[in-house]
Amino acid sequence: FQIATNAPNLGSRNEAIAFLTDEKLLTELLKNEDWHIRKQTIMKVRDQQQIAQIALHDPDGYVREQAAPLLTDQKLRAQIALNDTDSHVRNAALEGLSDTILLLSIVLQSTYRETQLNALQLIGNAEILLEIARANPNQELRKKAFSQINDSHVLNQIALSESDQELRSLAIKLLTDKTI
Repeated sequence: FQIATNAPNLGSRNEAIAFLTDEKLLTELLKNEDWHIRKQTIMKVRDQQQIAQIALHDPDGYVREQAAPLLTDQKLRAQIALNDTDSHVRNAALEGLSDTILLLSIVLQSTYRETQLNALQLIGNAEILLEIARANPNQELRKKAFSQINDSHVLNQIALSESDQELRSLAIKLLTDKTI
């Protein structure tokens, strides 16, 4: 514990932390003022409540970024992706997020364009992508959602019957590109 907090260089502190397994000691290290120590320590913690506290409240973005992907609670990760002020933390929270409804809520509710686009990339459901392409007021999101539709049956239906001429043209282009 003393080496983990007092060693003269970061490498020695990180090595010492790597060997710690005592949860009480790890909890103490999470309170350390040095963000390097907290960032290294969070990787050793198994208690989801402690990880959540760090992911939500640590003052340093690097530490929150390290903690966010360790969370198993998909709703909490979505909350972080929606609300954290640091783009790296939001992106880390999106890693491994698989709940389509939560991803859709991020696309629709986030005030950060990059987060919206990153969440959109994780949606694989063609029907949901089509609804985003049809209804989202943001043209960039609409086009991105549409370009992710890989279901040729859905694209064919759009090419034949979509009232939005731009979407019909995009569907025809995507169908043509997929057949070439």
